Amino acid sequence: KQWYQRRVRGNYNMVNTYEVEQFKRAFESMEAGYDPGLLVIVVEKKIRTRLFQSQGSKVRNPLPGTVLDSEISSNNLYDFFLVSQQSNKGTVSPTHYVVVYDTVEFTPDQVQQLAYKLTHLYYNVAGTVRVPNVCLYAHKLAYMHGQHLHGPAAPELKDKLFYL
Repeated sequence: KQWYQRRVRGNYNMVNTYEVEQFKRAFESMEAGYDPGLLVIVVEKKIRTRLFQSQGSKVRNPLPGTVLDSEISSNNLYDFFLVSQQSNKGTVSPTHYVVVYDTVEFTPDQVQQLAYKLTHLYYNVAGTVRVPNVCLYAHKLAYMHGQHLHGPAAPELKDKLFYL
C-alpha cells in the first residue's frame, strides 16, 4: 500500500506516532497478523523552492520528471523534489516529497518513479498534475463532504479518518 498525504508541514513525527499507528490498527482489525508493507509519503506543494537548469549561459525551467534528491534536500530526512509539469511562463515549482514511514523498502528511484507516474493518472487531465492523483482525490472527497454534509459527523466517526 502507498499512502500520500498533502496536509502536514514539518510535523512528521505526528504522522508516525498517530496516523501510521491508525493504519496498523486498521490492518490488524482486518485479519489477525495482517501486516502489509506500508509506504507513507508527505507531499508538500506550497513551498518556496524553485529549480532552474542551466544551458551554457542561459537558464531555463527543468523538464517534467526532473528529480532533485541531493544538494538542497534534507540531511535528516528521506526526501526529494520532483518537477512533474512543464511551465511555459514563469518558473516551475517542484513538489517536495518526504518519506516518513517505509516498510515496503522501495529504492529511492522506485519511490521517485512511482510519485511521478501517479501525477499522470488524474482522471480529467490529459497531461500531468502537480501532486499524485490520490492527493487530489482525497482533496475532492474532503471538499465534497464539507459542502454537502451539513452538520457534525456521526459520533462514532469522531476519532476516525472518515473523510478519506
